[in-house]
Amino acid sequence: KDTCKHSGCLLLLSRQDSTKGLLIERDIDLLTSISMKNPAICELTITTYQDQLSKKIEPHAPVSSKRFKTLSTLSNAGLFAGIVLMPVLPFIGDNENNILEIVKRAADSGAKFIYPYFGVTLRHNQREYYYNKLDSIFPDMNYLIKYKKSILKDMPALVRKIIFQKKNVIQL
Repeated sequence: KDTCKHSGCLLLLSRQDSTKGLLIERDIDLLTSISMKNPAICELTITTYQDQLSKKIEPHAPVSSKRFKTLSTLSNAGLFAGIVLMPVLPFIGDNENNILEIVKRAADSGAKFIYPYFGVTLRHNQREYYYNKLDSIFPDMNYLIKYKKSILKDMPALVRKIIFQKKNVIQL
């Protein structure tokens, strides 16, 4: 019976990704208890520091400032917490100001790590929906045309360059 319980718990955990939600704060006591015996990593997805932009590209998620506050709450509770920086949208969030501000706010919030993850996984008909959605949010951008013409393989290098050039300014 114990094997089934453990397997069931592991199965539930395996289905979890980083979160954009704030409900993780509700489980601080449980996460703290777990972290006394096993590593517990708390990940919050943050793609932009700007609340107005986060409202546009993630309309059903809490704004970035609230996620930074949650990150601070988790860190202050002694939990190993940080940011999953994904997706970094080309032409929208891949600029130096956005990335540096996320890194600064992460440091101010007590983040122990930033895990940058580049690219977007789009399954089946998601691609068309995704590009149409971006075109509706940013009508003057012609996102799909601009995206196809870009050299995406250089984006991760650009983001790394921005972060590591400024590493002496920002310490996590």
